[in-house]
Amino acid sequence: MKIKQQHICKRYGLSPATVSLTLSGKRPVSWPLAVKLSEDFPAKTTQQWKDASPEDLRRAFAQLPTTKQGEAA
Repeated sequence: MKIKQQHICKRYGLSPATVSLTLSGKRPVSWPLAVKLSEDFPAKTTQQWKDASPEDLRRAFAQLPTTKQGEAA
């Protein structure tokens, strides 16, 4: 099941604009987001998440567990 941007916003405390800009590569990953991503996906360090490409982020978000309604768990 595909996770929706609104659920990424809720899980990581981001605005819809921030999610959109980050996933499009127009805004870099912030340090607070990189820290949260390294907690959820410990195979990468905070620095690696800070330098992550939009495609890396999309792949990671696609792996987040979802509820039946498609919300990030």
